[in-house]
Amino acid sequence: MKKIKPITAEKLNKGAHFSFMHAVLQRARTDEAIAGNAALAPQMAKFETSFAREDKYFVISRKNSYTDKLNTLDTNRGRAYMAFKGLVAAYAKVPDDVMRPAALVLQRLIGNYRINVRMQRESETADMTNFIDDAERKYAAQIQTLHLEPVLQVMKTANNDYMATRINRTEEQMTRQPGALNAARAETDAAYRSLTAMVDALAVVEGEQRYAGFIDYVNTLIREYKDNFLRPRRNGSQDE
Repeated sequence: MKKIKPITAEKLNKGAHFSFMHAVLQRARTDEAIAGNAALAPQMAKFETSFAREDKYFVISRKNSYTDKLNTLDTNRGRAYMAFKGLVAAYAKVPDDVMRPAALVLQRLIGNYRINVRMQRESETADMTNFIDDAERKYAAQIQTLHLEPVLQVMKTANNDYMATRINRTEEQMTRQPGALNAARAETDAAYRSLTAMVDALAVVEGEQRYAGFIDYVNTLIREYKDNFLRPRRNGSQDE
């Protein structure tokens, strides 16, 4: 008689646990013997709900989704600032009665702020915000004379996006609940055991042929995960 083999799913690391349960759920959703089976409806509903919770907290527990975006925005605003600074320095050397004076005024602005794009990011954000505000309000004429509006806009956009993304990251971190992923995993484990136990029972009552495809799939999956995640690398007992 076919029967789903046991697996100590609680010993799987969080990534392996998530992928194992996801694979079982996906198969259950599409297997004709499982999906739409009234006898399994309560177990499937519980499995769906508990895995959705695990999915939620698993995503939050991974590398913060905003980190890469913040790095990119910080790089972009830094490059835009350095381009702005370089253009002003170049214009300051041009022997022109209009461009050179405008550039010298902007050089004083740059010197007053002394922004270092490698400085602590929150300090850089504050300094750059004030720098951009001064450039737009007090030195608009000089910016226009040297046609630096596009470069300043790139800097402003990246800086504003950085601030907005930083706020969003903080709000996401506030939603983290210590132990929430472990609790969700425990619920998924219980729902998985309930579902597979019912499948085994139905296979006995109704005959294994109807459920053979699902049982064989799950057992193959279990063997794969035991081999890759639960087998001891050195001498010791195996997870059977």
